[in-house]
Amino acid sequence: MVSCHRNLRVTVHVLWSGLNSDREIEPFDEALDRETWSLYNQRLQWDLELATKRRKRPQEVVDVLEKLFQAQNAALGGLDPPIEEDEELPDDTMRNGQTAVQLAS
Repeated sequence: MVSCHRNLRVTVHVLWSGLNSDREIEPFDEALDRETWSLYNQRLQWDLELATKRRKRPQEVVDVLEKLFQAQNAALGGLDPPIEEDEELPDDTMRNGQTAVQLAS
């Protein structure tokens, strides 16, 4: 068994030295590793910020629009009361059967 062990070591050593001679193995680049992890962490931060904005922005837009409509209603003195179904609409037909159209000014 000792001889098998020695043969295995010799075989692995020969195999390893054969692989190294064919190609160069680059040393570990620590600066590149730090840069890679830095970019990964930066990406995680951006993903978190975007997810937070996606959750919060719609409600912020709703709040701004509600405030705008409230200010507009206050400036205009409120809206006209809605027409009930029972009420008749004002007649906008003329004597000759044509319909009058009012344009917003």
